[in-house]
Amino acid sequence: MLFTLTRDQYQKYKDIAGPCRQFILDKFPKLCSITDTFNRYFGAENVDIYGDGFKEKSLLLTIMEDYEERYKLVQRSLEEYFDNEFDACPRTGLFGDLAIYVRWPAVTVTNEREQSVVVRGLYAKVPLWPNGKLYEPFMLSRSTYTYEQYTSDYMHSHVQGIYEDPSHFMRPCLGTGPLIRTQSTLSSDSDSGLWDLFCVELDRYVHVESIAGVPYRYLNKIGASSLNELDYSGYRRENFRCINDSQDMKTLFIPFFKYVLAKKKMKFGFSGNYYTSALTETEWILNLSSEFLKYFALMTRLGRTTITQNRLLQDRLLIEVKLNNDKLYILGSNRRGRHNYRAFRDKHVLYFKGEDIRTTVDEPVNYSENTYYVLNPVLALTFLEQCLNYLNIYEHEKSKNVIQEETESLSRNSHDSSARSTVKNSFPDYPIGEKRVAVSL
Repeated sequence: MLFTLTRDQYQKYKDIAGPCRQFILDKFPKLCSITDTFNRYFGAENVDIYGDGFKEKSLLLTIMEDYEERYKLVQRSLEEYFDNEFDACPRTGLFGDLAIYVRWPAVTVTNEREQSVVVRGLYAKVPLWPNGKLYEPFMLSRSTYTYEQYTSDYMHSHVQGIYEDPSHFMRPCLGTGPLIRTQSTLSSDSDSGLWDLFCVELDRYVHVESIAGVPYRYLNKIGASSLNELDYSGYRRENFRCINDSQDMKTLFIPFFKYVLAKKKMKFGFSGNYYTSALTETEWILNLSSEFLKYFALMTRLGRTTITQNRLLQDRLLIEVKLNNDKLYILGSNRRGRHNYRAFRDKHVLYFKGEDIRTTVDEPVNYSENTYYVLNPVLALTFLEQCLNYLNIYEHEKSKNVIQEETESLSRNSHDSSARSTVKNSFPDYPIGEKRVAVSL
């Protein structure tokens, strides 16, 4: 926004509002002209402009507030303020990341076969220099997805996919279309006539999927993804980083593992002279996950954790799955966690007209799958491994008298004397029980 003010704001700054507005018009004529061009074509309600220094309020209000705070107290005039602060206007500070934003509440994307899809909440970012030249090619992002579009990784046919951070606008493929030449010219010339052409070409571009141009995502494949078996393997360091780097996560998970061991919630067997799990890997994951969800609900109810279920889903410590024939499956594409649609909700996309625009993903239509929340298999199976390590290295060896603990027995012949026998412990510093497993994790 360049000049937007509320009535109360105008009354507060009425003495300087006019001169400040005129200064912006005189200092940045190209920027104002380009904004007017976009407003005429797309409608003022679907166009915004801001930089790092004026996102939630207009440039005019930002300048007036800054002047009041920094210059009026030392009795400096508006002219001095303008000279000192705007002598040179690089794309930094107030104008850092300067761009015009265009919103399409709904766009019907159509291809040569007359197939189409409705894309909602589409935004284009057009980066600019303060002098009105194009800084770099435009980019796209979205705020609103259907379940099928999100799980199919479909933002737009010409965009590579959905980035995990929706505030990171992605550059679409332009092929050999006219937008390449228009943008190339605008990067060296801010001619207003070309900006009219750019608006026309941009609007046409987002309405078309060119099959001949080989799009990144085909609209006719939306919702065609199938169930994918959940991978039980993975890099431990990557999966445990979310816990190790957060004291809140440690406070939730470490006591949980101790609780599981102390309450003997998991079952073990003895086979081939070794301790083993009495459960399959899938059963272990499901049982441990069930215990965690009950424990997590209790800690949440008692106010002993600030961790939310959404955060567990975002960090992939918790995953939504479907069970079939003792195997776990994730829904939709397994590319970069696309199945985790609830975790993608309520993420910041951009400020538009002073409003914080955040993501939404619709619930699936006629969705009747029986799904579960489970702990990340890497986390669950690492815990199993450490339990078995303890049982086989410590308890098993102890039973063979390799490890013996200090024992104490009362003498039968005396009420006030005791006889104590000690056998050397080969692992004197080896923690026992739940402590051992907690240390391993």
